[in-house]
Amino acid sequence: MNNTFLTTGPSQLYFTFDFHLKQALNERIPSISPDGPKFKNIYHVLKSNLKTLLNLPDDYHILLMPSVQVAKEYTIRNLIEKESFHFINGPYGAAFFELTGGLGKKPHRMMAPDGTGFDMEDQQLPAYAGLIAITHNETFTGTQFPLSGIHTIREKYPDALIALDASSSLPYANLDFNIIDCAWFSVHHGFGLPAGLAIWLVNAKCIAKSKRIHKNGLAQGKYLSLDYLTGLEVNNLTPETVNVLGAYLLSKVIEDMLHKGTDQIRRETEYKAALMYHLLETHPSLLPFVNEQAIRSKTTIVVEAGDVSFWKEYLKKQHFIIEAVKGKLEKSHFLIANYPTHSKESFEKLSDVLLAVEKPVS
Repeated sequence: MNNTFLTTGPSQLYFTFDFHLKQALNERIPSISPDGPKFKNIYHVLKSNLKTLLNLPDDYHILLMPSVQVAKEYTIRNLIEKESFHFINGPYGAAFFELTGGLGKKPHRMMAPDGTGFDMEDQQLPAYAGLIAITHNETFTGTQFPLSGIHTIREKYPDALIALDASSSLPYANLDFNIIDCAWFSVHHGFGLPAGLAIWLVNAKCIAKSKRIHKNGLAQGKYLSLDYLTGLEVNNLTPETVNVLGAYLLSKVIEDMLHKGTDQIRRETEYKAALMYHLLETHPSLLPFVNEQAIRSKTTIVVEAGDVSFWKEYLKKQHFIIEAVKGKLEKSHFLIANYPTHSKESFEKLSDVLLAVEKPVS
């Protein structure tokens, strides 16, 4: 019996992955040139499908990156003139903050304890915040930044760029890209693909700011320029040898998701999340780590478990693979990923398996 990977990334492969991989091998996709017409068509179709899936405005560009770390560095070098502001309530936001400082910028931050959120109505950001960084879904704390909070930030700071880490929330999250200026995600989270490819989304406002920063000599190097990158992208090209196979597979999986429909994907995600949170609220040994329902993640559910090693071993015997959270809670908390590739039936079985442990585990 095959295992079900409830890890957050890499996670369970999308259920059509095997078919598309075989097709890719039959078509010799791994051998085609990233400068040739066949790849250009793959990239063109990928962009068209992703714009439809995420409802991206016309001025958005879709850039292929080897990882989100690279996308983050490009964001810092192209879009932060001197200073930035970061909302931090977990390791993903903290890592971007630290990288920003490490690249010579002056990041400022507002921190919330793990598992909690921010009171957006009373937030007053300093005037220097040319870029505001938000992690939409903090994978290892199981908290989600409410969309209403992003709208509040946009209303209060219309001239600032809003940069969103959407690594473990897409394609479920119904984000409004009319108020977001750039975002990034890895395909090995919610898109159910192997690691090795990330997407950086940027709009025209970002390109204009990048041009200004480079013109003023605040960023060095032609190949770091967003203007240069998007100039290639409009011709379906990349500055480096891209993960051709990854791009092909992503395009195909997005086609499958479009066929299924984003409404259906969101309904199923919410059903599975509701099932799991209800179980955690009634289970004798397990608890949801995030108490406030309004900020509970639908895609990465953090479980307060007592002895994580017991649960990892127990669930592995039942063919479920889980991971512990990172940091100080790793021995007492584990994660359950809830992505489109995870079926309702698998979550119903998981619920039964977890309920079978009746006595508290300390």
